[in-house]
Amino acid sequence: MRYIEEVVGEISGLNKAVERDHYLRLLSEEFSISLDALKQQQFQMYKIAKRQEKQTTRSKAFSITMKTKLYPAYEMAERRLLAHMMRSREITEQVQEAIGGSFNIDLHQALAAHLYAFYSDDNVPDEGLFIQSLKDIELQKRAAELAMMPVNAQAEEREIEDYIEQVIRHSKASMIEEKKKERKQAEQNSNVELAARLLSEIISIKKQLKRR
Repeated sequence: MRYIEEVVGEISGLNKAVERDHYLRLLSEEFSISLDALKQQQFQMYKIAKRQEKQTTRSKAFSITMKTKLYPAYEMAERRLLAHMMRSREITEQVQEAIGGSFNIDLHQALAAHLYAFYSDDNVPDEGLFIQSLKDIELQKRAAELAMMPVNAQAEEREIEDYIEQVIRHSKASMIEEKKKERKQAEQNSNVELAARLLSEIISIKKQLKRR
């Protein structure tokens, strides 16, 4: 509900009535909430915002809503993959085979696990039903955010593969950095055997990255 309130507040900042109506209808359909109730809430927020606008010295009281944050490439790749997965069993199976649970962000890793379980129960792609199946508030909020994310419904195979590649490369790069820290600690502790094994693992991961 907090997320819906935030989105309604952002929608209030849109200049065009057609745009406001469009996004309110999307929210109404996605979360099974009365459109009239959403419009009333949006109008109330609009009046509050207008009062606040008069009290501020900002030259621009509102900016166009739904600004895209500049996420790191790997994080955006994970977001787009999950957005596609919520809409496609086939893409979910492809991601599960290629990545499994190796998402770099814990919240995304948890969502992926829930999606794998969701489809294993023979559910059809349904963002609303999936969000309702989540018990954790933070997971619900992120899933709802991803459900609103525009994606290419006719995504080409190569597009999905590119996202998967970005996630894997960042995951392996993180593994290398972690093993370097472990190796340094092993050398400080004069654990030559462990340090040598970690160096071998680092070299192996680097070779895997070069082959990709």
